[in-house]
Amino acid sequence: MHEFQHTKLGALLDLLALCDSASGTAFYAPWREDPRPPTALLHGIYAHLGVAMFWRRHRHVADAAGRPRAEFEFAFWREQTGFALRLLRGSGALTEHGERFAAAIAATLSDMAADAVPREAALAAADAAIAHRVRWRLTHVSPFPAELDRKIEAWHAGRPCPPGCATDRIDGVRMWSDPPDATAGSSGQAAARTALEGHRRELAAAPESIEAWIGLALASRRLDEHRAAATSLAGVPEVAVALHRRISGEDQVVDPIDLAAWLTPAVRDEETAGFVATSAFQRGDPQAAQRAGDGERTGARR
Repeated sequence: MHEFQHTKLGALLDLLALCDSASGTAFYAPWREDPRPPTALLHGIYAHLGVAMFWRRHRHVADAAGRPRAEFEFAFWREQTGFALRLLRGSGALTEHGERFAAAIAATLSDMAADAVPREAALAAADAAIAHRVRWRLTHVSPFPAELDRKIEAWHAGRPCPPGCATDRIDGVRMWSDPPDATAGSSGQAAARTALEGHRRELAAAPESIEAWIGLALASRRLDEHRAAATSLAGVPEVAVALHRRISGEDQVVDPIDLAAWLTPAVRDEETAGFVATSAFQRGDPQAAQRAGDGERTGARR
């Protein structure tokens, strides 16, 4: 199904331009480790739409052993495909034909959105999606040094966090480890508290651990008293980590949860902030976007 979707879209792209190839825009792709140009992202969206359609039907015929996975896969790929589509549609990188094509995909996803999935599958899918986004941001997104300076000054002065979390760049480097088991030990409040304290201890010993920051973000989502921290740990983790690094480097002991909760007022409501960059993908190489588009069709996608 996945590869057949690529083949169909490839045929359509031979006839119509769906993306502005000169946009120079790079995107987060929820199934990749590296930033992608518009056409490559569109390929991924259409391919994973097919994946979501498969699991949507398969969960109704799967046996008892396979049903939980089918429910999770449907919920996960529905969410990831929809998120990527929102990024692309909001970027201005689609042509008129591309907008029509994207609207048809959106209509299919809207129909899927009405399908209920079991609570555990929905929670696991949300955790997996957030884990991927947090890892990507910690790998690719950097905050402006001046923004950090303003926030550190406010922290030391005991003032509220200044608004804004502008990012400096999105880098084209690859991530270096596999995604964690996002569902392990975090479904209940007691388990979430245990996990959160474990990640706190891990960060005290290894403050640069991406796995520990991801775990902290996921565990805090389960705890009502830490919802504010969860907002910034999931929304702007690169800022939370950079602040923690700078303040800890000044020989000040700082709790990552307290710091993340303080940072929350600076988090933008716009879910796409920090996931799209212009002129960041092509580093002076006019063939980069074309090679990346080929890679979307032939390379690893999850």
